[in-house]
Amino acid sequence: MKPVSKRRSNKLRRTESTHAVEKAACRLFVERGFRSTSMDLIAREVGMTKGAIYFYYKDKNALLLHILKQSQSEFSGKIFSAIDDKSGAPSDQIDIFLDTIIWVGGELDQYLLLLPVVMATEFKGRGDDVETAVKDIYEQMYQKLSDVIISGQNNGEFGSELPTRSLATMIVALTDGLLLEIYRQSSAVSGKEIGRAARVMVTNLLETTNGVKAPTNTLE
Repeated sequence: MKPVSKRRSNKLRRTESTHAVEKAACRLFVERGFRSTSMDLIAREVGMTKGAIYFYYKDKNALLLHILKQSQSEFSGKIFSAIDDKSGAPSDQIDIFLDTIIWVGGELDQYLLLLPVVMATEFKGRGDDVETAVKDIYEQMYQKLSDVIISGQNNGEFGSELPTRSLATMIVALTDGLLLEIYRQSSAVSGKEIGRAARVMVTNLLETTNGVKAPTNTLE
């Protein structure tokens, strides 16, 4: 049997180390906030020296930016692809969005999806790379939901009393709240129960109220 090379072994150790650092840092950033989480604390959480962490990441900002990119990948890779894979009515795509975000947030890594929610407040108005990264994550959600809503408005499935962007923003605000509530209540309320309630709310928000085909809408 061919022995494992030292190069491959080092690569594996590096992958395991960076994964542990990123997972611990993400949890601490959500639970304590970015400013209150030091690199010393992260190092203690994973049993590494601070110097070892700096070998992988230039500074704490670079570490946060890397994790935010992972969070964005969770949205585009799982949530948005689930919408794209669902052909049919726009209302079905909205349901898929809600179901998937609840599943990802409740069953996979809730800290990873909560991170942009928490960082959006802490970095608002700072004008740095982190604020830009968080805005990009949200803009991706606004655009994707707006595309689905416009499709539903054009075929008369959704109403057009409110601007498309406003509707998309309300759905994003709801999903942010869902993730926070799942985190806050833990096992008190299941993700499925919250998801069902969310679908009812969003359906009432989007459905056509006058039974007349809604005119073409555009992003505000």
